[in-house]
Amino acid sequence: MLFRPEALKRMLRDGMGRSLSMRRRLAVYLIALVCTLAALIFLAFRMIGLATPIDHQIENTLSNRLDRTSSDILHDTYEMAAWGISFSDQLSEVVETALQKHHISFDGLRNNGDVLGEIQLEAYNLVYTHMQLTTCSGAFYLLDTTVNDTLPAAYLNGLYLKYANLYAENTINNKPCMFRGNSGVARKNRINLYSTWQLESAAGTFPQAEALLAAEDQDPARNYLLTEAYALPDSWERVRLMCIPVVLNGRTIGVCGFEINDLFFRLVYSADSEDNDLLTCALLTEADGLWSGQCTGAIGPDREVFSVKPHGSFLQFDNGTEQFIGLMQEITVGESRHGVAVMMPMRQYEQIVGESRLKAAILLLAVLLLLFAACIFISHRYANPILHGLAQLKISGADRQTTSIPEIADLFEFLAAKDRSHEAELEKLRMEKADVQREREQAKTALAHLQAAGIQEIDEEAYALFCRSLCTLTPKEREVFGLYLQGKNGREIQEALSINQNTLKYHNRNIYEKLGVSSRKELLKYAALMQERPEQYE
Repeated sequence: MLFRPEALKRMLRDGMGRSLSMRRRLAVYLIALVCTLAALIFLAFRMIGLATPIDHQIENTLSNRLDRTSSDILHDTYEMAAWGISFSDQLSEVVETALQKHHISFDGLRNNGDVLGEIQLEAYNLVYTHMQLTTCSGAFYLLDTTVNDTLPAAYLNGLYLKYANLYAENTINNKPCMFRGNSGVARKNRINLYSTWQLESAAGTFPQAEALLAAEDQDPARNYLLTEAYALPDSWERVRLMCIPVVLNGRTIGVCGFEINDLFFRLVYSADSEDNDLLTCALLTEADGLWSGQCTGAIGPDREVFSVKPHGSFLQFDNGTEQFIGLMQEITVGESRHGVAVMMPMRQYEQIVGESRLKAAILLLAVLLLLFAACIFISHRYANPILHGLAQLKISGADRQTTSIPEIADLFEFLAAKDRSHEAELEKLRMEKADVQREREQAKTALAHLQAAGIQEIDEEAYALFCRSLCTLTPKEREVFGLYLQGKNGREIQEALSINQNTLKYHNRNIYEKLGVSSRKELLKYAALMQERPEQYE
């Protein structure tokens, strides 16, 4: 059966209409007060954002980790930029020295493998030294020239060193290997070649880095940038490059910088022991509405492209396979903009929030139960003395017990005074009743004496006038006269007709004048005669 609103209203109305004991009424009022206060506190907390504290705890954790990660990344990139400017200046000197030594211009390096190899040999220590000084996984330089421009594809000549095996963010004990460059340079410096080593880098591998080569009026101190994450050719790795232009005599001849691969990023920026193990840090770059880049945690390289949209006070990251909840902060590195994000899996977030809300609900229920118990206890403590005092009202005399409640004691005193006043009134009424009874008896005795005497002293002419004048009485006066005939005294007539003493005197005076009598005694004498001679009266 459906429960209709009208039925609910009727039940509430009937329930409110029933009388409740003082104890239950007080308990209901206290519980209603507690519920109202709890609702107001909840609404106030909701307005200021404290209704779901676990969300704020998660937000604080993410925000703190985001601030630290952003600060660390900015610190490291600024350090890279500073060392990169030094790298660019010194590399420019190495190239200029080689050109002066061989009396050629920079364009003369094209297809000149010997001089390019000599430059790489001279620049090796420069590249490796800066690689060790900087927080990175590799260092490189690319010159806008090649050893063979007759090949179908375009190439850029340069040296690209990487750490062979990364086990920790500390790279002091890691050995370098050559990813791109002259193999003779590798043999002379006793380093291994990368498994997919090549002599030169194919043009188009790093578009943002190569875009610096086409720009004019470059200043290494201003025109550096941090690229998006690229897949390293012929490798499972993805890398992000810090690129600084190499300028010679006002001409941009190449680009140099440092590499940060995915493994190194995870080693350096993973959440520490103070953070939740579920947190993932990311350095993302936006393109066509999607954010991609490098992440810590167990997110695979093929899943590091996210769509981002708001989710309450957080952002929701979706890589097509899994959803994350987190925060993101934009940073600027030279001429490039990126987003630093900290996130956690949505399923873990929902699980944590659900468990927290369940605990909060249990705690709230426990608090409400305690409050209800307190309300009932207070109602008992408050109502019981009052109920005891009210029960004593039913007891009179010496059996009535005293009470510790001043109000009840005052009520007892008031009621006692009322009782004394009522007793006095009753005693007065009893005395008046006795007087009336005596007066009535006297009247009856007088009538009896008149009847016994035969009413010898009655003036027949006055009696005849009395009988004839009865028709002149008003209805109210006839009503008063009739009560006299019934033997009623003055007080009884006042009570019967609901009139006061003055009104009765007024009616008596009129009756006396109209009937020709001078006193109530004479009136009663004629009245007794009328009862003796009813035929004459009729």
